[in-house]
Amino acid sequence: MKAISKYLIIDKIKEATTVKSSGVMLSSKDVEDIRYGEAVVISTGEDVTGIKEDDVVLYDKNSAHKANGLKDSYRVIHVQNIVAIL
Repeated sequence: MKAISKYLIIDKIKEATTVKSSGVMLSSKDVEDIRYGEAVVISTGEDVTGIKEDDVVLYDKNSAHKANGLKDSYRVIHVQNIVAIL
């Protein structure tokens, strides 16, 4: 499967329980409420520049969508919803 135009196919990274520097422990439910998530880029459209396959990115989880025929953890997202390359 190949992304087209300004879209990307990403594989979200599973978020586990985290401990903040203050010692506060966030459960996986708390982490789900955070707007941005990390993902690995699987495919980029021909109009996407600066991001390549296998990059780890920070993306807006509210803008990512599941699609039929994709692995459960894969999402389709527009390049404008990528906020950082990690």
